[in-house]
Amino acid sequence: MDMLSFYIVFIAHHIKPNSVSQYLSGIVSSLEPHFPNIFKICNSLLMSHMLAGIQELHSFTEISCKCALTEDDLQLILMNFNLTNLDDLLMVSIIFTSFHSLMHLGELTLLENEAKQSFLKAILCH
Repeated sequence: MDMLSFYIVFIAHHIKPNSVSQYLSGIVSSLEPHFPNIFKICNSLLMSHMLAGIQELHSFTEISCKCALTEDDLQLILMNFNLTNLDDLLMVSIIFTSFHSLMHLGELTLLENEAKQSFLKAILCH
């Protein structure tokens, strides 16, 4: 098990960390005739934690955040929205409220689909 884990760490430095698990499955299938318990080793807790650690170490978590709004963006919003329309006025007020209170837009709105609504993301009002 130790030799395989060292080899996986070695591979992670030479190929994209997201591809390590796919590369490992190819190696395991070719090693199965010689090492019958190789599947058990690869599905062990150590290996799964190591693969997650490799991806975290190399920052390939595939998370991308949008850029924060600036005051120039707020001025563009004021110029481009029709403030006589109530829907536009509501949207502008939500954006300005979230900007000045440092909130995400998702904290101020609810999804129309009730199955996807999560009150864990809602801000509690006391």
